Amino acid sequence: MFTYAAYNAAPAELAASAQEEGEWYRLLRTEPLIGGLELGFLHGLHPHGIERLSALLDPGWRNIATTMPHTLAAVDVNPAYGLASADADGRRRAVDDVARLRDEVFALREALGPLAVTAVELQCAPSAATGAAGSTHLAASLTEIAGWDWAGVRLLVEHSDAATPVHAPAKGWLPLDEEIDAVRTASARTAAPIGQAVNWGRSVIETRAPRGAVEHLERLRTAGTLCGFTVSGVSGQPTSRSLPWEDVHLAIADVDPESLLTTAALVDAVAVARRASPLQVGVKVGAPAAPTTLEERLAPGLATLHALADAWAHVDAGP
Repeated sequence: MFTYAAYNAAPAELAASAQEEGEWYRLLRTEPLIGGLELGFLHGLHPHGIERLSALLDPGWRNIATTMPHTLAAVDVNPAYGLASADADGRRRAVDDVARLRDEVFALREALGPLAVTAVELQCAPSAATGAAGSTHLAASLTEIAGWDWAGVRLLVEHSDAATPVHAPAKGWLPLDEEIDAVRTASARTAAPIGQAVNWGRSVIETRAPRGAVEHLERLRTAGTLCGFTVSGVSGQPTSRSLPWEDVHLAIADVDPESLLTTAALVDAVAVARRASPLQVGVKVGAPAAPTTLEERLAPGLATLHALADAWAHVDAGP
């Protein structure tokens, strides 16, 4: 079973209607391939608190939490915000926000059990193009964060597309090699098992080629830090809901024909990721352009989830 970042496909005001939200989570609980959700942290893990969230989640799920929604919102307000920031105040704010997330994670585990959250994904904002971010600053943040008691929750540094002089980035955060250096430094200082994660679409946005995601997976596997892999598509041409190379989490190409995430490309990536252990694997796909029902919102992501399961079985079966 896999994790599913359902919040990317959810209606914007889902939590405003307890009835609609209840139906949304009921649909998620009926999908046997979902073994947990990726929970987005935006000021909190749920607008109405942990008690509401814990009542919606399947108690058997093994969820992960990500700081991405909060990081994007914070960088939009303060471009110096982030765990890798050269600005002391911007870095301090980001570290303190991870502490708040940790409190929420522990509250959810208190409500549902110690396996309710098994990993936390962190991001390496802000932009690195102007020297506003660097691996030294990220290592300092990770050293502090990894020094806290996480009670078995694994920390993962998720790679986003790095700054490059070749084209305009979607995010432009730290290069993968600098993230590797920071993770190794912080791990050596704290003896904490800090891992790294690849998002297929974001690596392809950076490299402009499906092979780029495979290369990033291989580099992390060689470094011994690969612990996460998220399946998310992207297109190099306009689509019904995105501009070229926009990070909107397209589905598998069978659903979104312009998506570069073909079945063959997915199998190539899984073949590398499958060799890492432990490994957190999931899907992050947004809603189609004009959904009218909750089922329509979920359909592209669930189709991609089943494609991932098929690719996993294909790799397991071998030649």
